[in-house]
Amino acid sequence: MARQLFGTDGIRAKANTYPLIPSLVVRLGKSIGQMIVNNALGEGYKRVVIGYDTRISGPMLASALQAGLLAQGIDVDVLGVCTTPGVAYLTRHDNYDVGIVISASHNPYQDNGIKLFNYNGMKLPDIIEEKIESLLLDDAPFALPETTGRLRQSAHLMKNYIKAITQGMDFHKWDLPVLVDCANGAASDLFKQVCHACGLSVDFMGDNPDGENINLKCGSTYLKTLSKKVIDGGYVVGIAFDGDADRVLMVDESGNEIDGDFIMAILARDLKRRGQLKGNGVVGTVMSNLGLEVSLKEAGIDLLRASVGDKYVLEDMLKDGYILGGEKSGHIINLLKGTTGDGMLSALMVLRVMDEQSQSLKELASCMSESPQILINVPVKERIPFDDIAGFKDCRLHSENLLGETGRLVLRYSGTEALGRVMVEGFDQTLVKQCANDMANIIRQEIGV
Repeated sequence: MARQLFGTDGIRAKANTYPLIPSLVVRLGKSIGQMIVNNALGEGYKRVVIGYDTRISGPMLASALQAGLLAQGIDVDVLGVCTTPGVAYLTRHDNYDVGIVISASHNPYQDNGIKLFNYNGMKLPDIIEEKIESLLLDDAPFALPETTGRLRQSAHLMKNYIKAITQGMDFHKWDLPVLVDCANGAASDLFKQVCHACGLSVDFMGDNPDGENINLKCGSTYLKTLSKKVIDGGYVVGIAFDGDADRVLMVDESGNEIDGDFIMAILARDLKRRGQLKGNGVVGTVMSNLGLEVSLKEAGIDLLRASVGDKYVLEDMLKDGYILGGEKSGHIINLLKGTTGDGMLSALMVLRVMDEQSQSLKELASCMSESPQILINVPVKERIPFDDIAGFKDCRLHSENLLGETGRLVLRYSGTEALGRVMVEGFDQTLVKQCANDMANIIRQEIGV
């Protein structure tokens, strides 16, 4: 059965519009609760933990979820403002059946979303999301228990997560200037606690959330300001999180962007040097740059490509026994520490490599050369198979012929936004740009907004 509400990363919409309206979210809570009670989800703890980012709509949606869960007899611990990886960690280590994050990640504040983790701290498989959705959309009444669940405010639990990701990260001798952009999101206060715990002195920006300025010209989706401040302020590195801090991008001392592919190239080499790179491989995605594949091959490391989405990266990591994986967008998963993309942890790991090897981020990133890659996002009014769009198949085949064996193209619809994505990669930048524009123009003309 095709999912109607769940996308590649939970349920996303504008807050207070369908399906993120309180009445439906209460029913979502009831659906999750009923599956827990029926032993179809979780481990029988009858406990759920909830966290949200700094969007103004977070408490509203959290309250609706709480009501539904409590009505089913499920105890609920509310963390308040918390990062996505923080919720995932506590779900796994503190005996919860389900962890819930209310966040739209890198999207503007008007949007929000609901992401679910199972008791192992991993995003729910598609088949479980389908079962929850089926209960949610069914008009049948829910069986209610004789007693309701208990609600607890549990922000103090975050100290367990902070201790976990800072273990082994000792920066008490670090004296280099670092600037961190928290996107006015979930990391705004938490990363200050993390830095204090490991003796890291840094400067901050984008750390004054007001409910509406999350991701607003700041964070990992807007590096322009961070880059300029790094150069002007003489910082050795800039770090940028997104709204829920499950991803990180960086800039070097010259203001150059260091994306997730570069970060994986750096961390894979470091883990191999430590003897910790299990499977001697890394899981990227179909969007990972060819330059990453070449860089890893030079280091004797394999690259496996998964479908886009960190949940699919994790699935392939577990299947093939790898401990490092991630996406160009900055979702980096390290199974030695956690089960989901963790921007704060990834940032600490890169800083540790810089510290231990006495190299700048620019020097470390020189292990990879990026091949020309164009990604065009086209707003669309409907999602139909690309080859069913008039004239598209012929254009695609022509592009593939021009690119030959040294080029790649990836065509997909976003799982969280109404966008068609055209990615073209190769060694001839002019040709790459031409092919990407040709295909994007057809999509724009035929089904564009």
